[in-house]
Order: sequence, then C-alpha cells, then structure tokens
Amino acid sequence: MARETRSPSMNRRAPLRSALPAFFLLLFIGQAQADPGELDAGFGGGGKVTTDIGSALSTVYDVDHIEAVSVQPDQKIVAAGNTLDSNFRTDMVVARYLSDGSLDPAFGAGGRVVTGIGAGHDAAAALLIQPDGKILVAGHTYLDATSYDFAIVRYNADGTRDAGFGKGGIVTTNITRDERIASIALQADGKIIAAGYTDNYREYNAVFALVRYQSNGAVDTTFGINGKVTTDIGVGPENISSVLIQEDQKIVAVGTLNGSSFALARYDANGALDPTFGSGGTVFAPISTLYYAYDSVRAAALQPDGKIVVAGSTWYYTSLYGTNYDIVLARFNPNGTFDTAFGNGGRVFTDVGKGTDEFASGLALQGGKILVGGHIFRGSTLTRRKQFDFLLLRYSSDGALDSTFGAGGYTLTDFGAGNDDISAALALQADGKIILAGESFQVETNRNFALARYLSESIAPPDTASPVTLADLSPAPNPIGINNTDVRLMLTASDAAGGSGVKEIRYAIGDGSEVIVPGAAALLELHAEGVSMVRYYAVDRANNAEAPHLRTVRIDKTGPNILSQQSPIPNPSGWNNTNVTVQFEGEDALSGGVECRPAAVPVTTEGDDQSIATVCTDASGNSTAGARAVRIDKSAPLLTLPSFSSSYPLNGTISLSFGASDILSGLSSASATLDGSAVSSGAQVILNRAGLHTFSLTAFDRAGNSAGQSVNFTVGYQFNGFLPPLTAGGDAPVFEIGSTIPVMFQLTDANGSAVSTAVARLSLQRYVEGEPVGPPIEATSFGSINIGNLFHFDGIHYSYSLSTSTLIAGSWQLRAALDDGSVHTIEIRLKAK
Repeated sequence: MARETRSPSMNRRAPLRSALPAFFLLLFIGQAQADPGELDAGFGGGGKVTTDIGSALSTVYDVDHIEAVSVQPDQKIVAAGNTLDSNFRTDMVVARYLSDGSLDPAFGAGGRVVTGIGAGHDAAAALLIQPDGKILVAGHTYLDATSYDFAIVRYNADGTRDAGFGKGGIVTTNITRDERIASIALQADGKIIAAGYTDNYREYNAVFALVRYQSNGAVDTTFGINGKVTTDIGVGPENISSVLIQEDQKIVAVGTLNGSSFALARYDANGALDPTFGSGGTVFAPISTLYYAYDSVRAAALQPDGKIVVAGSTWYYTSLYGTNYDIVLARFNPNGTFDTAFGNGGRVFTDVGKGTDEFASGLALQGGKILVGGHIFRGSTLTRRKQFDFLLLRYSSDGALDSTFGAGGYTLTDFGAGNDDISAALALQADGKIILAGESFQVETNRNFALARYLSESIAPPDTASPVTLADLSPAPNPIGINNTDVRLMLTASDAAGGSGVKEIRYAIGDGSEVIVPGAAALLELHAEGVSMVRYYAVDRANNAEAPHLRTVRIDKTGPNILSQQSPIPNPSGWNNTNVTVQFEGEDALSGGVECRPAAVPVTTEGDDQSIATVCTDASGNSTAGARAVRIDKSAPLLTLPSFSSSYPLNGTISLSFGASDILSGLSSASATLDGSAVSSGAQVILNRAGLHTFSLTAFDRAGNSAGQSVNFTVGYQFNGFLPPLTAGGDAPVFEIGSTIPVMFQLTDANGSAVSTAVARLSLQRYVEGEPVGPPIEATSFGSINIGNLFHFDGIHYSYSLSTSTLIAGSWQLRAALDDGSVHTIEIRLKAK
C-alpha cells in the first residue's frame, strides 16, 4: 500500500543511491552576455538554494538528496529525489521551486510531496514533465521485501497523485528479480519508455532493460515481449543511464558495460534492435584505454544532427597522485561509430586540477555547446581537507573546453559549511540559465536538497508561440464542399520567425488513434466515402502545440440511385394502351441534391420496350445514367372472321374458320360464339334451327385493347312454291267471295327431306291500284282444321283452308310467314258471286 506524506518538516534519505541524471536539449539563439558560468544572484541566496525536506522524519540522520531536475514551461523548477524516514527507509520526494528559488506553496504541502510505495526502500532516479503538465517520477521500490521492481509515480500539476495512472497514481513492474529505472522518456504518441537494468543475481548479471507503458500506466504489450525488452550487450554487468527518443521515434539506450565500456543500443519504436546501428543494433567501446572496472556512463543527449553525446567518469592510477577520476566525454555518429572529429578519436578526458577527482552527473546541449554537470573532489583552503563541490563545465562542439565560460571552461560551487556538495542532475531554463542539482552536507548527518543556478549567454525569449498548420485539399472540393474522388490532404506547418521550428504534425481521422508525423509536412490520403473529420495540429521543438484544427472532408464517389415511375401505371402484363408520362427522380444519401435531366418524358408512340433515358447528377457531380422501359400498344387486335353467306338451308353444314392476332403486345385471349355458344375455329356446324343466327368473335391483347365483330345469317326452309289452285306467274287467280281457297305448299331441308316442324301463318293485304290499303289482316279458316291463321301440316303439305266470306272483292296478297323469317306471297282476285 502506498505511503504518502506532505510535511514541511519531513527529512528522509536513502543510504543507497542509484541516481541517473536527466538531460534537456534546448536551442541556443542569442549571443554572449557578461559572466557566463557565474552564479545567478537572483536565485536563492547568491545563486544557491538548499532545502531540508523534513528533519522530523529521522532523529538521527536527516538525509535528503536530488536525483533528477527539470524546468516547467512556466520556469518553475521541479526536483525529484529521496529522503530517509525514521525507520531508515528511503521514500521518493518531489519539490517544486519558483523561479527565484523559493518553494512553490501551490505544490503539495509547502512545495513538497513525499511518497512511499511499499514497506521497503523506494527511490527516485528520473523525472519527466509531460506536455499536459503532469509529472512522472521513476525509480525503484522494494515492494515485497525480496527484490527491487521498476516504479513510476505520476503527479498532477498540484502535486496530488494522478488517479488515472496505474493504481492510485503508481505503477510497479517486475521483469526478473531486481530491476531499477534510471531514465524515462516520452514517445511522440504519449507512451512512456522506462529504462534501467534487470538482474537475476543482484548486479552480477545485470542487462539493459526497457518497459513501455500506455499513457494510463498499463504495460504496452505491443512493445518487445509483453511490453518488455532486455538486451545483453556484452560480458559483464551492464546498465542503462539514459534513454533518448530520436525524431524518427527510434529509441537509443546509453549506459555502462562491466564498469569499463560505453554501452549503446538502438531499437525501433516497438523495441526491436535496429540492425543499422553498430553491430546488430548494439555498440560497446572502451571508455578509456586503461580498462579499469571503475568507469561509468552517467548521461547522454542527442544532437540535432543525430549524433549521440555521452558523459561519464573514468578512473586511473598515477604514481604521483595515486587513484584519480576524470570526466570523460564521447560523441558517436548516428550509426554507432565514434565521431573522430570530436576530441581525440571521439573522446575527451578532463582533469580540472592535479590531484583532484571529477565526476560527471548530468549533460545538456545549449547552442551547439555541451554542458556537463558533476562534482569535484578537491582540497579546501577553508577546512584544509578534501571535499566535494559542484562542478559545471562547458565544451565547444569539437570537445575543447570553452574558455569563455567560468574560469577556463568550468566553474566550482561550494555550498559552505565545509562539507560535501554532490550534484546529480542538470537542467536548462528557457532563458539559458543553468540548474545544477544534488545534495549538500550541512553537517555530517544532515544532507539537504541543493540547487545552484548559473548565468549563461543571454538568449532570446523562450519560444512560446505555437506553430501554424495549413491544410490543402487536392483536388479542391466543389462549391458546396464535396469531392467525388479520393483526396489528398496536405498539412504544412510553419513556426514563427526565430522560433524553435516545427517538430511534428499530429492528426487523427474520426475516432481513430492520433498519428504523429515528424517534420513540418504530412500527407493524408482519404479514400472512404462519407464525412471524415480530420483533427490536426503541429508541435514545435519547444513543445508548443497549436490549438487543434478540424477539417471536414466529404467524399461521395457513388452516383445517385435513380427512381422512376410512369403514369398511368402499366397493367399486370407490363403494357399500357394509352399515352404515358415517365418521371425520374434520384436519391443520394451522401451528398444529396440530385437533379435528373429530363425529369419527365411524355411517350405517345407505340412500341415494345421503348427505352426512355435520363441522367441524374448529385451535388458532388457524380452522374448515373438510367432508363425505364415503356410498352405501349394502343391498337386493337386484328380479327379474321369466317366467310358467311347471308342464308343457309336448314340442316345444311358450314365450316367455321376464324382467328385473331396482335403484332405488338400479343393476344391475351380470343373467343367465338355461334348463337351464344362457344365455337372453335375449324368446327363443322350443322344448321338445324331455322331463323336468324349470329356469329361473334372477340379478342383482347396484353395491353388491354379489345376487338369484337358479329355476323348474322339466316337458316331457312326450301320453299317449293304454292300448290294449285294457287299458281305463280301470269294473271292472278280469281275466286268468288264466299268460296274456300286451299292454300298449300311443301318445305324441304338441305337434304331434300320434308320439314314437318315449321310454323307458318297466313295473312292478307288488300291492294287498290297496286297500293296496299290498310293493315294486313289475319286469315280466317273454314272448318276446324286450321287454328287461327296457322297452317296445318298434313304429313305432306302445309295447308290452310282460307274462308273468303268476310272479304270484299278486289286484289289481295296472300302472305305465308314462316318461322325461318321468310315470307312467301301470291296475288289473288276476289269477285262477287
């Protein structure tokens, strides 16, 4: 369970320090001002600040020391280190100072936060300030009282732990047995690289170790093997002291091998060794030619040209002074070889004075020059004994000490009290001033946080202006903002004149992950149809980020969907039998605004599958050609009827041959009837009923047109004339009034057979001078054979006994009307007796 205390009176100190320095890369802009290398009198007391974290924690030993230091964009100084509690266990400490060196009351309790992670020792070794102002402190913890694990704590800007990181702001990670973080770095995507060593056998088999974390503290399993990478550089124990992120996001780890060699490894962004660096991704080279196992690498930095500058210490023996430590500085090319243009074959050794020992602890690059922080072990004229003091050196780019800085390239700082002052970390302010931080022994059992600030050449005000990104869409969208092809979005960023320059462009499409492109230009190719929201912004080398821009990209590469309808609608067979109007409209879910030309087409011509075409165009300029097939048949079917005579004899036979056709839509149906009964073409019909007959033929085509025709004909008896005494031809026979006239005739059918079923009626019409007079009158029979005016069939003849007793003299026409519709007449004359 984590222990955290914020008390201005707390005092903690770790008996074992595994401090590894932080470093910063700043761009030098201005020129020299007076006294570079002198203490800044505006900081603390004469350029120095000491802080007792809390003597109340330990009544015997008051041990506080800084291991890492960094400067916020607002120029507040953040220091991370360790303190010793009353149980002689170390805890992590973070303190924040205002630019004048006073503790920042807005941070923690009186400017300080103390954090214990486990029941054992917890130690800070590295510090990083995120772009969002949150503070990462990394080191190790003796969590389970059996081994050390990686430990990272993240604080909010006010010093409270960030609950969104790990568990209550704390993350611990075990790799093998013992592991300790010495350096941390932030990748461009916000992921955290922690680097140090892991050792199965308590420093006898230590190897490089790196772990990558998500921004929320979870181990990133896409890195190395389950988020972890270990690398054995060579024979002997090895450890990372600095981890660096190149602009191409490759990872450079720098440390010591077997206490005698530089050890470097370069990995790709996901933890695989980079074969273009050194031998298979690793480099080891002797720190000095003496090969003593007391050398160490303490810090490293990346130059803008990709070269790697490394600082450390080397031990050697002389007969005059005995053992001696000097500062060693080396520079490697981007491929891992020594830069032979630097110092002597790539190395520089610095001994400030005879009989003194110099130790490097921090490294920073400033305006093409190299700053090395450390401490020196030298004799004191005040105490007349040897003591440690802060040491700050500046080198030119070729490795020579810069004589314009301090006293011949270096400056020494004694915090007083005649005790040791040991530096552990170096940082640069935006105005070029230099912070050296570590510890100062106020008395033998009381060590406090110690910071010194030094003047440097005046530099231009810090770059606080954000870069500006312009977005160019190619091809340009149409006037309503839509493209109908794939597009290329070119993002081009620029920084203000005199600024630090554009470091990278960041963008995300929709809800996708943020993509980071190093440099001042990024090309996005967008293919997906629909609306894409592109969020983008640029970050300069001073980590100024512009406010994100949003660019809406609308792509519609698909033509509209065409809908058509016609009026009137076709029948179920798909045909119309009148004029038709076809109407077109389009629908487009992406860009809309569909216009169809033509939108309405009247169709008056007959035809099958007449293609009525249109082209519909949406608002993005995509066009779709469409057509609707229209079938119009306004013509009735063609009928072919049998060839009929006007009349036929009874019981005669006729052959019915007929048909119907439709050359356009085709026949749907055709039917024929004879006297209302269906008949089919080719049928032989016997005409066995006398009278009027009707043949009808009706046809419908598939368009609904119809045609119908009827033909009437009669079927009659063969009338063989009136029998005597009535004879045709010549003068009309004459009969006396009162006489009975036998009216007789025979009927036969087509076969010559007598017809016995006919119905015949007799009527008379009087004529005067050839003109009918009055209406016809029914005949009156003599006797009882005839009924009314009906003829009587006697087996051979049809006969009627016509009584003339009621008639008057003159000309009369006898009319025998048969039920076949025929009327047969004969003229007679009546005379008085």
